[in-house]
Amino acid sequence: MEIELNNVRIKYPKQTKWVLDGLTMQVNANEAVALVGNNGCGKTTTIYLICNLLEANEGEVKVFDKQLVYNKMEYKKQVGFVLSTPTYIEELSIKKYLQFVCRFQGIGKKERDGRIADTLELLRISDESDKKIATLSAGNKMKVQLAAALIHNPRLLVLDEPFVNLDVQSAEDLKNLLLQLRQSKAMLITSHHIDLVADLCDRFVVLDGGRITHNFTRQEGDTSEQIKERIKSLLTNSSTIQNIPAWMK
Repeated sequence: MEIELNNVRIKYPKQTKWVLDGLTMQVNANEAVALVGNNGCGKTTTIYLICNLLEANEGEVKVFDKQLVYNKMEYKKQVGFVLSTPTYIEELSIKKYLQFVCRFQGIGKKERDGRIADTLELLRISDESDKKIATLSAGNKMKVQLAAALIHNPRLLVLDEPFVNLDVQSAEDLKNLLLQLRQSKAMLITSHHIDLVADLCDRFVVLDGGRITHNFTRQEGDTSEQIKERIKSLLTNSSTIQNIPAWMK
């Protein structure tokens, strides 16, 4: 099992409400799981927990069947992360930053340049390779983060809103790339782009108030449109905004 959370509870300092309240879920090998929910439901907290950037108050967190030890890094050589609030060395060029990532991941110098070239070509940012990350558009900064997540060929991808800031073509390219990679990797993806995760994922976990309210698997014959409509129905209600103030009309 690639990820296993058992009865996890997290509460931020000075808050009385649990952000995650008894969360239990798994991600199996070669399985693509979408974690969906409205803002504040606990998606990003779950990602940060798995990334070992947060420590649970209660419960058990395992990655690759081993209990996570807070702030230990070893398992991250087998995981590719994309965070909703990324951290870069922004004064480096794309190429130099990816060289740094390769060294951290233990990729030898002989293989390094080829992997960087392949990844930049795949994400259509080869022409930007010598530009400082600080000068890039928001979409290309996301592509740099995706490149860093993929370049060491991890067995698990943990992607928090990976389609944010990507244009239509880039989002479609990423979806198609992930469709190919899911044959050999496990994935946990959060996204508000339910049309994309409906195409991409095998299983859908719906969070509300730090708890799982629904957990369902794509069945044979299910179309992406049916999956999208099911997720949408679980995340919305039929009420409409009433009493618009006169000045707004």
